[in-house]
Amino acid sequence: YEEAIQEALKSLEIQEDYPVSYLVLGSTYLNIGRKEEAIKVHQKLAELYPDFGTPYLCLTYIATDHREEAEKLLIVSF
Repeated sequence: YEEAIQEALKSLEIQEDYPVSYLVLGSTYLNIGRKEEAIKVHQKLAELYPDFGTPYLCLTYIATDHREEAEKLLIVSF
């Protein structure tokens, strides 16, 4: 997991708006229990690329027991 985090961070240094890096970084944080960091990263992904990032943010909210935020996001986005 640490290698995935480091590679995602490196790629964001090269291209700060690369969506796959945000996806990998947030998902990796989620997998290792760094929930708040996962939320922040996927919020940024959704901000930069709403059509691509919003579903991932919603899933991250659900996985981190932020059900109310997920429901609000679903209502507004879809």
